[in-house]
Amino acid sequence: MMQIQTDRETAVLVLLLAIATVLVVLVFRPADRPFAADAWSLVARSFSWLKLFYTAILVALIGMLAAEVYRIWLDPKSTMGTVTVIKDGAKDDTLTESLALQLVERHSDLRWRFANVERSNYASEQSLTPETGEPISRAETVLSDLNIVVQEIPVTDILARLRTWISPPQAIHGRVSLTGNEFRGHLDLVETEIELADGQTVPGVIRVEGDGELRDVVFELACGLIWVDGARATSGADIARIGREEFCHWTKYWVEQQRLERKLRQTGTLNDNDQTRVGVAIKAVMHAIDVNKVTYAKYWLLRADLSRLLPDEELRKDETRRRIQNDYLTYLTKLRLDPKRDVGLAGSDAEAFRILAEARPAIPFFDGALELDGEGLWQRILEDLDGSREAVRKAGTATGLFRFQAEGLPEFEASPVQGLAIGENLVVTTAYNIIPGALRPKGDTSELIEVPDSYKGRFAFVDIWPDVAADEDVGLPIRRILYVEGPGDRPELALLELEGHNTETHPPLAVNTHDTARLAQDDFVFLVGYPEFDARLPSEFTKLLLGERGGGVKRIMPGRVVGLPLPGNKQTGSILSGDSIVVDASTSGGTGGAPLMDLRSGTLVGLNMAGSWKSLADGKFAYVRPMERLFPGERVETYMKANFGSLAFDGLLSALTEVDRRSVEEIAAPAVGVATEVDSLEAIVRAAAEPIPDADDYASRSGYAADFLSEPVPLPTGPAVLGSAGKLLPYQHFSIRLDSQRRVAAFAAANIDGAQLNRQDRVSAWVLDARVPPNWQVDSDLFRRNELDIGHVVHLRGVQWGSDAAAQTATLDVQHFTNASPQHQDLNRRGWAQLEQGVLSYLEATGQRATVFTGPVLRDDDPIYRDVQVPRSFWKIVVTDIDGELRAAGFLLNQEIDIDDGELRGRAENFDVVNSRASISNLEALTGLDFGKLRELEALEFDVAARK
Repeated sequence: MMQIQTDRETAVLVLLLAIATVLVVLVFRPADRPFAADAWSLVARSFSWLKLFYTAILVALIGMLAAEVYRIWLDPKSTMGTVTVIKDGAKDDTLTESLALQLVERHSDLRWRFANVERSNYASEQSLTPETGEPISRAETVLSDLNIVVQEIPVTDILARLRTWISPPQAIHGRVSLTGNEFRGHLDLVETEIELADGQTVPGVIRVEGDGELRDVVFELACGLIWVDGARATSGADIARIGREEFCHWTKYWVEQQRLERKLRQTGTLNDNDQTRVGVAIKAVMHAIDVNKVTYAKYWLLRADLSRLLPDEELRKDETRRRIQNDYLTYLTKLRLDPKRDVGLAGSDAEAFRILAEARPAIPFFDGALELDGEGLWQRILEDLDGSREAVRKAGTATGLFRFQAEGLPEFEASPVQGLAIGENLVVTTAYNIIPGALRPKGDTSELIEVPDSYKGRFAFVDIWPDVAADEDVGLPIRRILYVEGPGDRPELALLELEGHNTETHPPLAVNTHDTARLAQDDFVFLVGYPEFDARLPSEFTKLLLGERGGGVKRIMPGRVVGLPLPGNKQTGSILSGDSIVVDASTSGGTGGAPLMDLRSGTLVGLNMAGSWKSLADGKFAYVRPMERLFPGERVETYMKANFGSLAFDGLLSALTEVDRRSVEEIAAPAVGVATEVDSLEAIVRAAAEPIPDADDYASRSGYAADFLSEPVPLPTGPAVLGSAGKLLPYQHFSIRLDSQRRVAAFAAANIDGAQLNRQDRVSAWVLDARVPPNWQVDSDLFRRNELDIGHVVHLRGVQWGSDAAAQTATLDVQHFTNASPQHQDLNRRGWAQLEQGVLSYLEATGQRATVFTGPVLRDDDPIYRDVQVPRSFWKIVVTDIDGELRAAGFLLNQEIDIDDGELRGRAENFDVVNSRASISNLEALTGLDFGKLRELEALEFDVAARK
């Protein structure tokens, strides 16, 4: 006797398969063959529906048996075979059967969870979510659907027992031992060895052990299968490096967090038992971070997400909010989400500049809020995180602009610069932001100045300086300036005393002189300032950076910490010598004194002092002096600690041990004149009437000093100074080698001391030098009624340093026609002026010394105008010390000169800190000069002062 029992669904499928087989035979019979035709005739004569039904059953049985053969020999799907459970030393058949079923179910659940993680825009974040591979199912068998009995022999039972010894080709087997509350087990995968995405090879065995129940064993084994699939996927190098144990420990609490978060969304509350589970999970994750030193970045994201499930009273605590903010930022930091790395993949410089402007933006801050446009890293950091929004709001509302206006102050010197409120009626800024020379510090100690009414200093908490008449009052009056003695040989910090500060609408930022210790490499930070179009940056970059708003608008400039100050309170005057926080933020002119804010704590950690355009790959770097190094001294530190959050001008003044005081009467009225290197035609005409100094008048001039820096820098040599060049002419702080045939300088060599600059009133008249014949020099006739400016070869402001007498002498010396250069007005007033101002700003901000060589490129085919060949190119080389080592930077600017019927027309290129660079070897080839060891020096990155 034979009995066959199966479920209804299987029976229907088998029947349909059988009918389909018979119909195929009937339809596609080979009628052209006699045997087939005869066979079909026989079938037709004996056909009945009952016979067809019976035949279908027989075919179905054959199909089922064939499917079973396929499963045990050829099935490519991964299946869960037998996982034997040994409990307390004996095999437990019930648990053995249950474990395999639970494994399949748990593996399916984890696959679904990871497959439904929201896809990130960032590859580094995507790589932390594993690819889960194909699903794993129980090993299928036809025997589970049949009950076959032949002559009372249970065929199905016999085959089922035999089937337990037979595995499909992709079956996974294992063994688990349970002893009390301890478990130990393993799964044997199909491969004996598995190659992971990071290149390592591991055995095809998943081993687990620990304390817990059967469900804990199931989770560990199922998660291990997920990890293996993720670690050997093409994008699984990060998963492989994390390791299975660390990944599965995180996954356990991630699943818990998801479950609790879903319940909170559905019910709106978590009960006491749920909150206990939240606390346990946070504690476990915290232990993994702090004690086990895990590397999986998602641990920090998980701890932040778990913390958000805490009760409202706990979430309102500052400590909890700071931890959540810290964890989110740590997560983003560890991901190294940085679109700057895409610069190297850009197809053009224009594309690279676009990427840089997006990677390190300058985001407008208007009416107390950011104008974020689009999505990306900074959208996520500055807008999605509560702590970041608060930090930006605080810093933005405490920042403003100030300026001094007085009769005769040039427009540049009266333009607004930025400051930051750190107390009631107390604003901090950098010393070099106080532009009027009469108000600048005179020595190297702390100094107090009362601002005369004639200078009318005003400070305003504005997003952009209002466009009003010059005589209209804007903002709050500035009454006094206090310069604080700094770490170098002159004050770097200026404190302004205001009148009428409303701390409710514009609360000051608290200053903690030890907040820098909280910063770490790669931390997210931002500066608040008013960046301008800056010729010292690539023009394509600044246009993209500032966009439609343009310059002079309050902006947030985010970035990362790429360098921290050297340990200890290093006393140095150089911001570039390791005594600064280096940030890869896109600062530019207009951001001197910008506050640097730590996004983790929302606190002030330093003031921006200088900047550097590094390269197209790196972009702009800002050099920030830490607050503790701007306020040195035990008494000042004691005062600031005791008055944290309530600093006052008089309080800081009393804490300084030595203060020089200048009265209003000692401050000279600003000189009336035009602050430009362009001289009027009237001034040139007057120069013809000036008496020519006698040769003896130059006896005191020592000229250029080759030993001005840490190593001697001799004057250039070569054929260019041996031919038509006349004798070397020494002046105050500089020397000129004159080309007697071309009647212009072959080159000039100047010494500049950025720490001793001493601005003096200009002298408009130009004079001849009595030491050389007049026909060796150009005169005023060259510059009449044309587009040529009489440009200085040696920059006026650069040699105004030292004592008043020395600075005044240098002021007179630069007005010699031997120092005059025929430059087209576009070059002299724009590109060349930008280059000179950039060099001077850098030296002034850093307090460094420099040797500067300057001159024209004298070509044989230069155009002749009024018997003078007009150069088409001008060059400059800056040599300075960086931590005791000489470095040099060369620049070249060009002008076009056309002469048509005696009329001169021309144009010139603007200065660009990237495109205007020139190697010293190239300058040697163009000029015929030999600069010796300078061409071997490491390049000076053109670190320019971060002020307008």
